[in-house]
Amino acid sequence: MAGKKLEIELSDELSQRLSKVASKTGLSLEEVAKFILAQELA
Repeated sequence: MAGKKLEIELSDELSQRLSKVASKTGLSLEEVAKFILAQELA
C-alpha cells in the first residue's frame, strides 16, 4: 500500500479535532490520521 493515498471526507467536528491534535503535536493532519488509523487496526 506504500505510495497509495486514501481520501475520505471527514465531518467538521472530526476535522477540527484532528487539526487540534496536529497543532499540539506538530504533526501534519495526514500523519495524525495515519497514527489513529494504525492504532484502531492494531
